[in-house]
Amino acid sequence: MIQKDYPNKKFAVVIMMRSGLCFGQGIADFFDCPELFYEDSNSKKFDDEFYCNSLYKDRIIILVDGVINSGKSMREIIAKMNGYKTIIATNVISSKFNVDYIHPIYATRISGRSFVGAKQQIISNGKGPDTSDRLFRNM
Repeated sequence: MIQKDYPNKKFAVVIMMRSGLCFGQGIADFFDCPELFYEDSNSKKFDDEFYCNSLYKDRIIILVDGVINSGKSMREIIAKMNGYKTIIATNVISSKFNVDYIHPIYATRISGRSFVGAKQQIISNGKGPDTSDRLFRNM
C-alpha cells in the first residue's frame, strides 16, 4: 500500500527498537532504502546520526514499530521529525489509540486489546513486559 500511495518516492526507515526490528528491516529491504534504529534510552545517538547524515534528506521517513498502544513512543519520535514527511507502519495498533496527528498510518491489524508495558519480567496488576512480547508468547 505504501508503494501504491507513494509511487517513485525514496524512503528511509526508522525502526523503533526492539519490537519494530523484523517488520522494519523487511520494509527497508523491500524499498532498498537506508534504515536507522531508534532506542529512546539512547536518543542522542539517533539524533547525531539522523541529523548529521545527508542520506536521510529528501526522503519520506517510514516510522516502524511492532505495536502502537498508547502512541507515547511514536509521538516522541515524531516530535524529532520536524521538516520531514513521515508515515507510520505497524503490525498492530490499539483501537483505543487516539490519532491526534496527521501522519498516515499503515497497520496490519487493529486490536481491541491494549496493555501497559513495563520494565518487569512478569505480568502483574495489568502491567508487564514489552507490549510486543504478548504477540509472540502466551503470558
